[in-house]
Amino acid sequence: MDSTGCVNQRRSYNGELCTIRYAGKVAGTTGEWLGVEWDDPTRGKHSGEHQGVRYFTCKSKNPTAGSFVRPSRAADKPRSFLEALREKYASEFEEEAARRKLGDAASGDSLHKPIAISGKIVEEVGFDKIRKQLAELQELKIVLLDGLRVAGVLAHEGSAEQFQSACKEIEQTCPKIVELDLSRNLLNRWRDVASICDSLKRLKTLKLNGNRMDPPVGEGLRFERITELQLDDTLLSWDEISALTYQFSSLTTLIASANQISYISSPLSSTITTLTLEDNEISSLSSLRQLVSLDSLSCLSLRGNRINKIYESSPDEASPLRFSKNLQSVDLSRNRIDNWLFVNQLSLVFPGLQTLRISGNPLHDQSVGPSIVTGLPEKTMTIDEAYMLTLSRIASLKMLNYGTITEKDRSNAELYYLSLIGKELSAFPESAAREILPKHPRYSELCEIYGEPVIRRATALTGSGVAVNPRSVAARLLRIAFCLRRELPNPGNSVMNQDNALKEEVKVKEIPRSFDTYQVKAIVSRLFDLAPYEFRLIWETDELDPVSKQNIDDEDGWDSEDESINPSEPRNSSAFVKREVELVDGTRDIGFLFQSDLTEARIRVEPRYWCKQCKIFIRDTAFERTQHEATGKHQGNLKRFLRDIHRDNERQQRETQRAKSEVERLRQTVSGNAAGKSGNAASWKPAAPAPQASPRPVSLDERKKQMAQLAEMGVAIPDEYRGDMALAGEWQTVSEKVIGADGEKTGPSLGVRKRKHEGDEEEEEAKREAERFVSKGWGSRTREYPGAQDDADLDALLESTKDVKKAKPSTAEATPKENDKEAADVPSKGEGDSAAADSEQMPQTEKEQSEAAAVPPAPMAKSEPEEASTGVIFKKRKPKVMRK
Repeated sequence: MDSTGCVNQRRSYNGELCTIRYAGKVAGTTGEWLGVEWDDPTRGKHSGEHQGVRYFTCKSKNPTAGSFVRPSRAADKPRSFLEALREKYASEFEEEAARRKLGDAASGDSLHKPIAISGKIVEEVGFDKIRKQLAELQELKIVLLDGLRVAGVLAHEGSAEQFQSACKEIEQTCPKIVELDLSRNLLNRWRDVASICDSLKRLKTLKLNGNRMDPPVGEGLRFERITELQLDDTLLSWDEISALTYQFSSLTTLIASANQISYISSPLSSTITTLTLEDNEISSLSSLRQLVSLDSLSCLSLRGNRINKIYESSPDEASPLRFSKNLQSVDLSRNRIDNWLFVNQLSLVFPGLQTLRISGNPLHDQSVGPSIVTGLPEKTMTIDEAYMLTLSRIASLKMLNYGTITEKDRSNAELYYLSLIGKELSAFPESAAREILPKHPRYSELCEIYGEPVIRRATALTGSGVAVNPRSVAARLLRIAFCLRRELPNPGNSVMNQDNALKEEVKVKEIPRSFDTYQVKAIVSRLFDLAPYEFRLIWETDELDPVSKQNIDDEDGWDSEDESINPSEPRNSSAFVKREVELVDGTRDIGFLFQSDLTEARIRVEPRYWCKQCKIFIRDTAFERTQHEATGKHQGNLKRFLRDIHRDNERQQRETQRAKSEVERLRQTVSGNAAGKSGNAASWKPAAPAPQASPRPVSLDERKKQMAQLAEMGVAIPDEYRGDMALAGEWQTVSEKVIGADGEKTGPSLGVRKRKHEGDEEEEEAKREAERFVSKGWGSRTREYPGAQDDADLDALLESTKDVKKAKPSTAEATPKENDKEAADVPSKGEGDSAAADSEQMPQTEKEQSEAAAVPPAPMAKSEPEEASTGVIFKKRKPKVMRK
């Protein structure tokens, strides 16, 4: 078998595509062999070399791209263009039509054959309509024939007539194709590709990815209508690709990724606007110098290369690398960029750069800066930090990593970048600025926009002469002087001696700026032995605030001499006081309160105590306490506080007495003895307490003074003291006037009438509650109950009370007695003066009231004439005490 003519042919073995590179014998073996280069480089075993002898060379640089196969090995059957088209889009309909012609109706409709998955029938809905649309080949616009073993117009070599006939059939079958994908097929001749393109009059996009085309391009082949050409993984050299682009007169987009390109040795067609060279072996931007002449190039993708520098060697100042300003979009992601100097020069290489993608580079795996600059442990920068540091170095960027850059994003990023430059300048001496500033070409521009950053280089500590790195821990310490004014033991009560009575105590402490107010207060608490919440911290700044002098000097008092001041005299209208800032409790760092250049501060510690009556903090000085205790608010709160204590004590005593009474009643009930017997002492009562020394008796004046204070606080006053006190609202009847027969007879208002306070009403209500007895089960249901034998006196008293209620004296007996009493009570006019008569009449009136309460008056007889008498006295009856 002569196999020498099959070199450079494309074949497929079990779906694996390959190109025959050698046909012949191999030393050490018998028979003929075919040396093939697999499209999948991991499929082979070597690179065309066997036992030290090279039989062929592979285009792929992979060491396992080649192997040997026998010529007798069966290869997969190739297809023509139309066969692959019908196989992909119309195979089912053609099989069904052929089956119907043969009359094979028993085979069933394969198009509607049910699909079974795990024994379950799956019904297809709408797929028939899609198949019918795709089967209309003349309407197809996008055709994908990748991986269908297409060998060309014909599957095998044929005559010229067969070739022309196949081309016409292609034009008639699918005339509307706009996009054609022939990737990963068995194509190797440009003549077949050109014939297919000529047959498709509307074709614009051609994809030949993964094919292994012959290097020479036939003369006279033109691709007039193709605007986009994809040649990924075709292993064509750059010179072949460059020559090919000139045969596509309308080409605007060229994609030549994964072709092992390391250097651009020749220019491309000037019509190209988009160039993609991804996954190649380009190591520097200077390798693309031949593309500088493309004025229409607007988009360049270099993703997945090996780019890590701008120039391969030292830059040539005479001819610097500079692309056209029309090039606005560049993709440098997934390269090997590892320094910011590369990013700084991008604006010079691409002056019109507006869109950049640079993610996936080792540059973003580094830290923002060394610890000596940032003052933080070195760690990988975040996505936001990489984003800000990149866009701040290129002023013309409008989109970075597919994200639109807003004005706020740019200002934040540039301020952050400028602060890092300031920290770097501060970390090194001034002589190192000549080496630092060239690394940041936008420093001057950013300083004009935002101003120069604060630069704090290494300084010397006071008195020590030791230089301190501003990024060190020592530079982040704040030297604070805490001042506390304590009172002397006996300063005196004079207000003028107040300043002389205070002693200032100062303690200096170095505190990190990262401490919050709570931590600072804990330190002050330990320094001065104060409770954490019984003082406040006041920062005395050096700044002065203007304050009106009138607000400082004027007092609430007024003097007539003020009117004598001549208003025309000049007077200082304003003064200045030092600004004071209180350190409010919180978790915010004190470093936010003090400026970065401030290293020392003075903080005043003001003790304060908690006023229990007013529920507020007061400065803990004698003057402040005196002023506060003299206020009306404090006095009122103090009275309410004492009154509440007194009422709580009385309430507690009442509750205790009520509990004792209830316990005594229950014990009397259990023992069977009546309560209230004085002769029988309960056995449970404790022994009499031991005699104690009698306290000093309180004088009458002291007692009256105490009662007056209690009355001011609203506390109820005992009745024995109320008569000697002039209490508002309590009135007594001191005299009574009897109107003669000439005047109208009206009843006098007898009795004592008092207006009681709310506290008195509450006390009387509490007393009535304490005196109330609970009825027992045997009160009215049984005639005898435990202890009834000893209650003869009580029964007699109750019986007499019942008789009095039942008795109804006659009118004749009641009237004379009343008249006698009235006659005896009314004195004659000649006896003494009227004042003496009134004073003697008052006890008699009270006696009449008591008698009237015991015996009700009898009604007058109707037959006797009505005589003028005193008015009827109405008295509210007291409630009956329930029987025990």
